[in-house]
Amino acid sequence: MFINTLRLPNIFMLGLVQYLVCQYLLQIYTSTFLLFTMLATILIAMGGYLLNDVQDLEIDRLNHKLKWVNEGNSLIAKRIGFSFIMLGLLCGLIVSIQCSIYLYLWFLLASFLVVVYAYYLSKYKVIGNLIVSFLIAMAILLCFYQGLEQSIFTKKYYSLQLIGVWVYASIAFTLNWIRELVKDLEDLDGDRLCGRKSLPILIGATGTKVIIIFVLLAFVGIFGYISNSVEDNMFQHFYLLSLIVLALIGIIQTAFSKNSTGYKWSSYLLKALMLLGMLLPISNFI
Repeated sequence: MFINTLRLPNIFMLGLVQYLVCQYLLQIYTSTFLLFTMLATILIAMGGYLLNDVQDLEIDRLNHKLKWVNEGNSLIAKRIGFSFIMLGLLCGLIVSIQCSIYLYLWFLLASFLVVVYAYYLSKYKVIGNLIVSFLIAMAILLCFYQGLEQSIFTKKYYSLQLIGVWVYASIAFTLNWIRELVKDLEDLDGDRLCGRKSLPILIGATGTKVIIIFVLLAFVGIFGYISNSVEDNMFQHFYLLSLIVLALIGIIQTAFSKNSTGYKWSSYLLKALMLLGMLLPISNFI
């Protein structure tokens, strides 16, 4: 189905993080600003997904992941993808004129990167995964810096929010990156047949698992430390405990997975961890 090609869960998370940045880190924003910022980001992302599916037809077939795009409609899919990106750039221009025209360069950079990734870097998944994760973090930072034009902060409050949004973006970057690594483990056979350069191919499945587990253990330690540091608030402690439990389950699932089905479950767990982690601003930790 066409709707599956657009990765609606990923699109939902993109829109959610930008809403949370506005609601809990900016606090002063207009509905027009939020609407056009979200539209620009979402349209560019959907365009990138379509272009990527066009370029990945063969490998998706080998990995049994064929979506709506096929040989018969690949040209139409490509045109729709570029149309989405152009509409996204238009929405980005509208919000940049209202806020800061200089930040329009970030929308241009994002569009350039999704096209370059789809056509050139998807074969080099080590670099590609970093770019995808960078774009997620950039969506958070861009929303914040655009919104600063509408918000008024004292120097101290601005510093706290600036640190908070960078921490938030870093968490989003890291969680998305390790989930991409799990997806590479899931697609290992197909990537090898198509000559892809993913981390599991370069250093092996075991080495990649070690990296994923190490990063998740670091998150467990960080969230545990925060839980011990915050005031006696049951909601905050329960929220952090949920993150720790999900991370630990993800570690166990990843460690004992040996085939694509096992890694698929690991991917689901990490997506749940990402979604729960994106609610961090609500907890007032940042």
